Amino acid sequence: MSIEDRDTSKAEEKAGYARAETLAEWFGVTVRTIQRYRADGALVTEKTKWGQRYHVLKSCRAFISYLLKKLDTAEEKQRAIRADADYKERKAEILRLELDRLQGRLLDADDVELVINGIIVSVRGAMMSLPGRLAKDLAPLTGENEVAQKLKQEVTALLNELALKYDPAEFRRLAEEKGKSLANEDSDEE
Repeated sequence: MSIEDRDTSKAEEKAGYARAETLAEWFGVTVRTIQRYRADGALVTEKTKWGQRYHVLKSCRAFISYLLKKLDTAEEKQRAIRADADYKERKAEILRLELDRLQGRLLDADDVELVINGIIVSVRGAMMSLPGRLAKDLAPLTGENEVAQKLKQEVTALLNELALKYDPAEFRRLAEEKGKSLANEDSDEE
């Protein structure tokens, strides 16, 4: 660089302007990158007595805004990617649950309620029948131990009888019926 060029460069800097080469050196990039930033609106040039020059203060402000916008855009893209991934995970979970339901490994609450209500009705009926069934048998007994023994024996027999009525296959049957009705609905829609 000649003495004249150095003097011009110092005068430009003193006035708040810089050449592309100077900015490239300050930013640690190439002159072409500085030109690309200018084309993107990230750096500001003005016509001066030395020719087209970068206004240092305005360019710094513009470059900071440019970087913030790029950061915002990158963060928005990240949020969109995260939201899409979350959506796909939820959708996959719903499909897994639906598959489990169709294969009988997951039960609808309505089906469980239906079967449990049936069991409750059976238990209630059996319990309500105990006094009538036991009245004659308990009347002749005199000791507490005898009465307790007889009650325990009858309650155990009643619970065993109810256990035989419980059929886990009932849940599967309900799930299969629903699966078939869903399959029929799907084929009807086609």
